[in-house]
Amino acid sequence: MNQTDKKNRICLFVRVSMAKQDYYRQIKELSDYCHQNNYNIAKTIATQITGIKTGKDRPDLQEMFESAKKNCLIRCLLRKSAD
Repeated sequence: MNQTDKKNRICLFVRVSMAKQDYYRQIKELSDYCHQNNYNIAKTIATQITGIKTGKDRPDLQEMFESAKKNCLIRCLLRKSAD
């Protein structure tokens, strides 16, 4: 992996809070954005969990933080769903 590829590593982070919601559209939109802007998707974290949980109650956030600590990703791209 060259230096440019390393700089453009990104994590897609998507979340829905209700079982009836679907995060696949969020992943598609973020993936399209990454492709258009030459970002390399290193990881996708997708979960269905209430947003009122914090810290240790959010394994999705812990996974993202651990990946960042290990230098597995450089940026995290999030999308707020209006659904």
